[in-house]
Amino acid sequence: MVSSAQNQLVNKVESTIADVEGIEAARIVLDGQAIKEINILSHHGESADKLAKDIENTLLLNHGIAIDRNNIKFNRGSSHVVHTRISPIREKIANNGSRLIFRSVKVETSGMDCRVSIALLRDDKEFEGVAHGPYSGSSKQKLIAQATLKALGDCYSGSVFSLEGIETASVGSKDIICTCISLTQKGTDMILTGSAIKSAGQESEAIVKSILSALNRKFHIISRTQPN
Repeated sequence: MVSSAQNQLVNKVESTIADVEGIEAARIVLDGQAIKEINILSHHGESADKLAKDIENTLLLNHGIAIDRNNIKFNRGSSHVVHTRISPIREKIANNGSRLIFRSVKVETSGMDCRVSIALLRDDKEFEGVAHGPYSGSSKQKLIAQATLKALGDCYSGSVFSLEGIETASVGSKDIICTCISLTQKGTDMILTGSAIKSAGQESEAIVKSILSALNRKFHIISRTQPN
């Protein structure tokens, strides 16, 4: 019988694997306390060899687990870009020059290199931010946050955004992404914090939404400083 602690570890490992770009979901099959098999639902067009290598690297870097690539089994899913379907109400808000809305995030990996592009929507205009860097669990989070801040800087000219920190916290049965950013306008500094629930396989989206949560709380201050 699988213990509660072991079950929690399996859930964390599955969540880590699901956050690898190109993977929609992961399920681990145990043989005693050892991993017998990892079943992967992956996007169409992704190389199984590349994904298997990314999974190996991710498990080793984040959990210290070495896995035999032959024990990774693949099934094919959908596309590799995460889009958010914007409701009519939220789209109306965005098109009236109000708060920024998350449009899409794309994470591309090549070996240990990572490229992240973020698209945000405001006033019927799309703003993109791009960040590059080495690939690992923690650095991927920072790259997503940095790309989001670059998109914010493109939208709010004259404002400087910086990442102060990003953490994952457990509240009840949910994982929460918490971010802290600094905003500098006309020589004045502000520290903003935000959070978003992290669903399985949706860490990238949760990071973007946590930053937008921080920003939107001060939207009335930021918008007043923008040129007409």
